[in-house]
Amino acid sequence: MKGENMNPGNKGQYLCARIKGFWMGIEVSRVAEIISSDIAGGPANELHGGNGTFAYRGNNIPIISLTGILFDDYIHYEQSNRILVIEWDGNLFGLTVDSVDEILRITDENVIADQGSESDFKADIFEGAIIQQNKKIFVVSLERVFDLVKQS
Repeated sequence: MKGENMNPGNKGQYLCARIKGFWMGIEVSRVAEIISSDIAGGPANELHGGNGTFAYRGNNIPIISLTGILFDDYIHYEQSNRILVIEWDGNLFGLTVDSVDEILRITDENVIADQGSESDFKADIFEGAIIQQNKKIFVVSLERVFDLVKQS
């Protein structure tokens, strides 16, 4: 179901990633690969606005930082960062996160409509939130993130 908007009410599996202490859920079926930023040969430098490109399997693909999107931060990548290579609608892009933790299997009763409105970040890239294992995990809309990638 490439390019379709994921409904957080559906059952599914989500990769839990951390951004500045917040948990983010990324639809596992869209993650092509998880790469350590030092292995990727970058982007081990600072990116203004969190956007740029990096070499992936012989091609330069766009990369965007969730930290940059959520907090408008000046990004400095460290070796501990991870790059999630995301496939969306036949395209690849990199999405940087601070770390990855686990894969959660989600059921309907774990999903709430929360868009992160009480949090200290921009919440317009979320589809809702998951409450599981005493964690609040914001579900990232990869469609909305891809729209930002296309704009950059």
